[in-house]
Amino acid sequence: MGDVVLLLHPVEEVAHGALGQHHHVFPTAYQKWVREHGPEHPLHHMKYTHDQLFFIAFAQNWCIKRRSQSIYLQVLTDKHAPEHYRVLGSVSQFEEFGRVFHCPKNSPMNPVHKCSVW
Repeated sequence: MGDVVLLLHPVEEVAHGALGQHHHVFPTAYQKWVREHGPEHPLHHMKYTHDQLFFIAFAQNWCIKRRSQSIYLQVLTDKHAPEHYRVLGSVSQFEEFGRVFHCPKNSPMNPVHKCSVW
């Protein structure tokens, strides 16, 4: 079994912390800043918008490299879902993610029926 690169962020953290608890902050706080100061220029040599970079930073913060055996052991012994499902599962349920990355409606990263606890 080879190495696997995963994006990490616990769904529990999303529900209780960073993205979930502060879902109202994005993009509201940034959009307020843009209204007051004007739009920011794109970063040089960067193909992503500032809104897209928000989500990339969210996922990159939890990026690690793990062996397949480690993931298998986690599935057997840990009550938490494997990490890549935590990231993908949380952002796919966030309306703004689908909008800023232009994900088609009813695609895996932009399902029509989203789970919302807020």
